Amino acid sequence: MLDFDSTLVKVETLDALADMVLSESVEADAIRTRVARLTDQAMAGDIDFGEALKRRLELLQLTRTHVEALADRILGELTPSVRRNGRFFAENADRIIIVSGGFREVIAPVAAELGVAPERVLANDLIYDDEGRVTGVDEANPLSREGARQRR
Repeated sequence: MLDFDSTLVKVETLDALADMVLSESVEADAIRTRVARLTDQAMAGDIDFGEALKRRLELLQLTRTHVEALADRILGELTPSVRRNGRFFAENADRIIIVSGGFREVIAPVAAELGVAPERVLANDLIYDDEGRVTGVDEANPLSREGARQRR
């Protein structure tokens, strides 16, 4: 089992999305601070992971366009060790499972590049409204909740 953010790719998906969304916002610093505080609170156990994720998504006001743009460029963010070990991934793709609190749409291109089948990617699924705005994640998915990645 492999994590995605800062393991297979050099970035944290939510941070990369925040950079895209906030690139021209006058409130960028304040929003980043609030997002970071929520992340820290979730990591410390002061707030539920699912609640922190929901609040961070609300703050960022992501759209399908943002998510697709990151998915298009994510292969350029592979870590050096993943690049060096491409043969290993190709030879063992049927034994690799990617488990992440990140978003399937962003992870899918990397999984495909590594030869990992889509059903071997366990990640959050974003939910969109009719205008393409991210409204949250599928809460039926265990990865959207506290402690889901620690359970085996």
